[in-house]
Amino acid sequence: MKCSLCGGSAVYMRRFSGIRLCRRCFLRSIEDKVRWTIGKYRLLKRDDYTLLAVSGGKDSVVMMCIMAKIESEFPEASLVAVTIDEGIPGYREVGFKIASRYAGLLGIPHEVFSFKDFYGYSLEEIVEIARRKGFPYHACTFCGVLRRKILNVMGSSNLCNSKLLTLNIQNLPP
Repeated sequence: MKCSLCGGSAVYMRRFSGIRLCRRCFLRSIEDKVRWTIGKYRLLKRDDYTLLAVSGGKDSVVMMCIMAKIESEFPEASLVAVTIDEGIPGYREVGFKIASRYAGLLGIPHEVFSFKDFYGYSLEEIVEIARRKGFPYHACTFCGVLRRKILNVMGSSNLCNSKLLTLNIQNLPP
């Protein structure tokens, strides 16, 4: 199977378009899509201080790597990686290590903020309090809203003028 763009050995095929891509063309296409999206929606300015929400999962680590590459072209811009600790034992430990490792390799400051420090309770404690009060909600009901609140407050208090959450590949234009 050959790359539709350069003729090299393809490693990936986009099902929606049938385009086959080698490793180099695949990586370039993802970076191009991120750049296109940033430009189209005017997500960043040349001197932005940008908060990157990094869980340590593949999507957020790829976003951080691409943003580090883009940011390196703009010396007046800077990035900070933020990871949220919900306080669920065994849930994010690996992600924390991955996020911290990649941020360090890329020269991006990395900060971890916890539910416990921010709200006074871990996510597990919040769910338990809700259950005791008769609310039958699951952790997911609270988690996204509470994580986003921390990111918004931390971004504002750190004077970040832009925030990027994980850019999922499926959310980018073809």
